[in-house]
Amino acid sequence: MPRQVFHDKSLTLFIAAFERFGGRDCNTSADLLHALKSSGLPAGIQLAGDAVLPVDFATAWKRLGPEIRQTKPDLLLLMGEKKGGYLTLERFAHNKRRDGNSQAEILSGKPKRLNTRAKLDQIFELLRHPGQNRFRPGKYAGDYLCNYIYFMALVSDPESPALFLHVPARTANQFIAAKNAWLNAMHDLLSAWAAYPGSIGDVRDRIKAIDGAATNDMPREN
Repeated sequence: MPRQVFHDKSLTLFIAAFERFGGRDCNTSADLLHALKSSGLPAGIQLAGDAVLPVDFATAWKRLGPEIRQTKPDLLLLMGEKKGGYLTLERFAHNKRRDGNSQAEILSGKPKRLNTRAKLDQIFELLRHPGQNRFRPGKYAGDYLCNYIYFMALVSDPESPALFLHVPARTANQFIAAKNAWLNAMHDLLSAWAAYPGSIGDVRDRIKAIDGAATNDMPREN
């Protein structure tokens, strides 16, 4: 059984989503961000900051990067739209981006693929609901802005606590009609992620690992 971690302080969360684009009147990732801010976050998680990013390669990371460095969140949730399907947690960011009708490297000399440090296997174990599977694992975040900011977050800081969530695109009315279900799913995700935020070093000194290296009155679970 994975070792448990116990939080001495609330974890801080930064959330980023994208503006509407392509002639649509909304972006479901931004709708979800605003709904989360209004409803509140699960116990033990505090909002460090948020950003709704332009759908533009030249400015998206320039906006997001400094805010991440300033807030230094324990958890960094990046969200963007995709066509249909399920809520998808992306395991990898790829060093490629759309460039006209072809693809180009995001950063020359960097790895072709970077893996999130979030413990997705453990998170999915906690997210399992009988007869209800809201999330799916993903291995390809695309070649547009979603993958771009994910890769930049991971390559800019090897200890980055980033995780990308692809959100199925919905109309504004569709989102409002199902908002409570969306929020319940997100609260489940954030609670599971807080239980397994990544490697022990990823959450700096805010978590004690119950492995004999730190003192805690609670019993150890191996």
